[in-house]
Amino acid sequence: ILHNRYEKKKYKKITVILMCALLITAVGCSKRKSVDMGDITSEATENTGEYEISTDKSSIKESLGVPDVWQEDIATSVGDSATVRIYAEVIVPDISDVKVLEVKQKEADREFWEPYINKMGFDEIQYLGNYFDDEATIRAKLAKEGCAGVVYSGEGYLAKRNNLCYIVSFSKEGLLHILTCEPCDRSKFPQKCSIEFDALEQTVYDELEKMGITGFKMASIHDTAYHEIKMDGSGMGAAVDGGYVVTLEKCVDGVRIASRDYFHNNIFDFKEREDASEVTYLAEYAEEFIRLEINDEGIVYMEYFAPSDVTEIKASNVKLLDFEQVQQVYRNIIINSQVDKESIVLLKKLEFAYFKVPSKDDVDTGSIIPVWILSDGESDCTRFIIINAIDGTVFQTYRPVFNE
Repeated sequence: ILHNRYEKKKYKKITVILMCALLITAVGCSKRKSVDMGDITSEATENTGEYEISTDKSSIKESLGVPDVWQEDIATSVGDSATVRIYAEVIVPDISDVKVLEVKQKEADREFWEPYINKMGFDEIQYLGNYFDDEATIRAKLAKEGCAGVVYSGEGYLAKRNNLCYIVSFSKEGLLHILTCEPCDRSKFPQKCSIEFDALEQTVYDELEKMGITGFKMASIHDTAYHEIKMDGSGMGAAVDGGYVVTLEKCVDGVRIASRDYFHNNIFDFKEREDASEVTYLAEYAEEFIRLEINDEGIVYMEYFAPSDVTEIKASNVKLLDFEQVQQVYRNIIINSQVDKESIVLLKKLEFAYFKVPSKDDVDTGSIIPVWILSDGESDCTRFIIINAIDGTVFQTYRPVFNE
């Protein structure tokens, strides 16, 4: 279900306009500095660049004057008027140093993935080879182990744990390098899950840490029937015997890099704005995140998408818009936007996060920048406005198809 859901979005054909003038490569004095994004640690160049630097060392909540709640009604003026009702909890991380980073997706081959696979806790691991080089031999090996029906692409391993067989494969599909671990025969698979919800988050982090993976944050939780469970545990059914399905996003200094997978089919249409240069439409690109299924057996299913590395610190201690400026940017955006088939739109969450903006010439590279995300707060978000926290530029992750 997860794979199909992602594939639909990945291959969705949409009209996009790439305008990345915002992210001009800065030229200036540089020095070497170690960058730590959890499991991503590399020597990256720090560039003083053209960003204005803040000298205020207090937390961004304090320095920007951020309230706990923003409450306001704003009327749109384009097309049929609608009321956008903001009653939003304002979520701000306890940090003072805000960065702009350049990242690049790693070339994730066998040499890269093998250390992770060796730490998955398997009793036996057998390398199968590349499917496209020796399809017949690989199919024969899988059939012998009762895994004939398993989809296997790229190259990978046949692994065993507690007498259960797994396929661990890796490949590049479209824009993404992907590692997939899945059981060969789910009918033989233990369904017991005694993990208490309150212990779930730490259990997931502990299991990933055994593999050498850190620096991720839980973003969504479902049961194995794909019923959503709220992050506070509400909405959970009477039993989760099959286990939990968890999505995790990459973080910078504990602040999540918001996944565009949650932001699509936006009801806000910015095409009517007079100054089109204020809106940057983002093309498809690779972003790093993990989806896994966990129960008493441990991690029983896992997809790791697009592992990335920091190649440059474009700026540290970046100066941000203060909160009154952020509010005014949102007011201007909403007033001059058309809202599709809605008379009242409720936006109940405003979050400070990081966001990846792809490079114009290479979607494997991009910049991680600070943003504000005003949204309906739902996991499958269709009401949202994302703005650059530095200059107020609007980022639109999906543009309706129209002739221009």
